[in-house]
Amino acid sequence: MKTTRYNLLLPEDLHRRFKIVCVQEGKDMSEVVREMIEGYVVKAEKKQKK
Repeated sequence: MKTTRYNLLLPEDLHRRFKIVCVQEGKDMSEVVREMIEGYVVKAEKKQKK
């Protein structure tokens, strides 16, 4: 799978909290962001088909 880099601006506190939760769950931050984006896109595509 070919990938592309995406930079994201987050408030420092949100970034810190996100990182802590990812570490606690043993997940990579990039993996979680990809999952969230994919879920958002799938949901939006389903709406568009209606």
